[in-house]
Amino acid sequence: MASRTRLQLVQAVADSLGLRVSGTLTASTTVLLTAANYPYIDNRTDANASDYVGDEFYTTSGTAPTPGAAVVIATYSPSAGTFVPSVTYVTKPDATSTFDIYLSGVRKTDLDDALNRALRNRRYRAVYPLTIVTDGDMTTSGVTNWTNTSNTRVKDTTAGGVWRGLQSLSTTASAALGQVQSAAIKVSPSQRTGYYCRALVRADIGTARLTAYDVTNAAVLKTADWADEGWGFIDFNADAISTTRDLAMRLINVANNDVAFWNYVQVLPIGATEIALPSWVIRAGQVRRVFSGRVGATLPDDDDFNEYRWHRVVEDFGNANNQYRLQLSPPITGPVFFEGSRGFDEVTADSTAVTADREWIELATSVELLKKMVSGNYADSRRWAYELSVRQPLLNAMDRVLLPPPIIDDQWDEPF
Repeated sequence: MASRTRLQLVQAVADSLGLRVSGTLTASTTVLLTAANYPYIDNRTDANASDYVGDEFYTTSGTAPTPGAAVVIATYSPSAGTFVPSVTYVTKPDATSTFDIYLSGVRKTDLDDALNRALRNRRYRAVYPLTIVTDGDMTTSGVTNWTNTSNTRVKDTTAGGVWRGLQSLSTTASAALGQVQSAAIKVSPSQRTGYYCRALVRADIGTARLTAYDVTNAAVLKTADWADEGWGFIDFNADAISTTRDLAMRLINVANNDVAFWNYVQVLPIGATEIALPSWVIRAGQVRRVFSGRVGATLPDDDDFNEYRWHRVVEDFGNANNQYRLQLSPPITGPVFFEGSRGFDEVTADSTAVTADREWIELATSVELLKKMVSGNYADSRRWAYELSVRQPLLNAMDRVLLPPPIIDDQWDEPF
């Protein structure tokens, strides 16, 4: 499905409720905004100067104004097509900026908040790798979990940069052996030495190298290379030495200017029967099924997904970082994945893309906004109550179709 930005979504919601008009400025100063065009310039004798007063003017293009894109309109002159903002701009909008005016007391932040509430309450299913590497599934926004050396790194969402999942980590070397390194993983070599390591990678240019690195002793434990432009798995078992306390994964471009895309970076303790689930798992029912992959598989479309014989999701509510853990039987010997029902990420910028079904999320956002308008101090509350009574049943129907169905956990199920 095609993604839409936050701004596009909230504009569509506002339009569906008659809460937005838009236009283009023809002039601007720090104290006066001019839109000398239809419908803002009006020479009729009955033109109403109270139109738009108290409504929010929101700049949508050009130089970002200071103190912000949103200002309340203090006065309006129909004959001149001018607006006096309630604050004096430090940096004014461009003279040809586009703008929205939000009506009936609604503010742009009301729409943004409604969108985020809608996203939080909508979920989608996907397959995720079980891993003890921070951001090993590459779903975290940004690249701060990957320390950079002689390399340019960025999260990539292009068709060539993603095999499965939300995004990958794109790395471009600025010198030979340019690399990124994961956050350190605490290990206990006196109790367990073996770790299964795996990554999904595409070497767009040159050769990509996966390295298990002993941070404590500054030593390489194991490496493997991938030199194909198609996606493939690198995997191996790495053994910690007796003095290892911290383990990390290095994603390396072997030569200068080499380019690689990385995803599903997994490290799993061999023999473990319990692993912390990602922090976004906030309900046990979000873990739907658990699979084992095939050790030594090289192509992602050749990986055998066999449902795990037994698993249980257990609560750990006292843990502020990971509130659920996954127990497994038999113990881990290779790659493990789980099908998860995950909430859509909230968005914090107008340019941020939302991949949820457009009709679904626009309807859900309108319902969230209407709930606030019915219960809050907004004009025409009876009109908004009627709109809510029409849209809520439609949303309920879409939720039944598009939301993953609930899972009833069998508390008596035990490993055998």
